[in-house]
Amino acid sequence: MKKLFYGMFVILMVLSFSAFAQAQSNTNGIYVGLVGGYVIPSTLNGNLGVAGAPVAYDYDLDLKDGYLVGVKAGWLTPFSNRALAVEFEYNHIENKMDSWDNFLMSGLDAETDGKIKIDSFMFNLIARYPTGRFHPYLGAGAGCAYVKTSDMYSTYMGGPIGLVTGGSDTVFAYQIMAGLDFDITKNIIIGMSYKYFVLDKISFDNNAIGLWGPGSAELDYKAHNIMLSLS
Repeated sequence: MKKLFYGMFVILMVLSFSAFAQAQSNTNGIYVGLVGGYVIPSTLNGNLGVAGAPVAYDYDLDLKDGYLVGVKAGWLTPFSNRALAVEFEYNHIENKMDSWDNFLMSGLDAETDGKIKIDSFMFNLIARYPTGRFHPYLGAGAGCAYVKTSDMYSTYMGGPIGLVTGGSDTVFAYQIMAGLDFDITKNIIIGMSYKYFVLDKISFDNNAIGLWGPGSAELDYKAHNIMLSLS
């Protein structure tokens, strides 16, 4: 049901802005567009260091599937006969937390309430098949991402067992992609793509309330993004 909801959300978001996309022209190789997608994150591998604790705690934080919305602007380069595109892309990603495996080395898998939000700014290079109405492509991108993690409130069998405060960080990001664009008209293109999105290690100061007090946290974020675009 949740996957169906996200799919409907993406399609409605793209179609609702179709008038905006129709107003742009790619006759000179410049294009702008809107993107939306379904985000399937890998398990967050983390490390929690707490003042006064004898060791730092490695942990796995499972995330729920989430969503992505964004915009892009690019240029189909004339010197490559439009076989090469350079593109700037902004995306906003959100995932809710699901469970904290082996909570603080207790052996418990604790349900965890919280959210991670990511605003990414990416520069992409894309190699595409330039002729015809169908344009398969491969590409890669790099940039930066601002990551904000909410407080992580954990429970076990309905009872509270811990609260770790959130934080924020700006980190390096990269992605690889493959997709297919279809020319509906000369100036309207619908695209479908897959992107593997990776962030550098996220670090921030925090507190483990009810445990030892101030500390620090590190997280590794990776995700598989299934996307639609209109440009």
